[in-house]
Parts: sequence; C-alpha cells; structure tokens
Amino acid sequence: MENSVELLGLKSQELNERLMDTKMRLVLIQRSGQEMDGNISNDEEEEFINALKNEMPEVFENMETTVALLKEADVLVNEVKKTLNIQKYQDLKHKINIATENVDESENLVVKLEKEIIEWNALKKLQRRDNELDEI
Repeated sequence: MENSVELLGLKSQELNERLMDTKMRLVLIQRSGQEMDGNISNDEEEEFINALKNEMPEVFENMETTVALLKEADVLVNEVKKTLNIQKYQDLKHKINIATENVDESENLVVKLEKEIIEWNALKKLQRRDNELDEI
C-alpha cells in the first residue's frame, strides 16, 4: 500500500504539471481569439471566436476546480502515508482518477483548439490585414 500511495502522490504532481502547461496553452489560445475578434472572414470563424469568449471562463473555472482537487489529493497522500487508512486511500484513488479525466479532457480541448487556429493561419491573416490598414 505504501508504494501505491507514493505512486499516487507522483501521479498528482504529474497531473498538476500537465494542467499548468495546458492552462498556459489555453491562455495563448484565448489571446489569439481576442486578436482575431473583429478580423474574421467567415461565419465559422465568428462562431469559434464567440464560443471562445463564452466558454473559456467555464473552462478556466473547471481547471481551478481540478487544481483544488489535486491539492486535496496531496493532503490525502500525507494522511494515508501516516495512517494507512483504507477509506482515505480509496478516496485518494478516486480523486486522482477524477483529476486524470479532467486533465485529459483539458489537453484534448487544447489540441482541438490549436488545430483549428492553425488551420486558419491566423498570424498570416492578421499580418495581411495590418498591411492593408497601413496602405489605407
């Protein structure tokens, strides 16, 4: 049981690092969306920008909930190491499983959003629009 608890503690740390990386990538995606706002070429892009504006606060809130869950798991790791309480161990495993699912979902969302932004070639579009504005 001690080894399992130790592994769950390491898993919690790994999940926290992955979540922080995902959060940074989402912040960049959100900034790209803000830069694209007002520079859209079609309805699909407009829907994407509006979805980002409307849904990103909830995504970040869910990520903060997962951070809190991982903090709870870290506390449980220490408690279980000391007490070897089976009930707390089960609770720890449950929290780590939920956090794993949440982190996986966040990472999948980032991959999906990054692909969509890359397909637009947003930087090239913005540079072209800036050049057009300079000419005007």
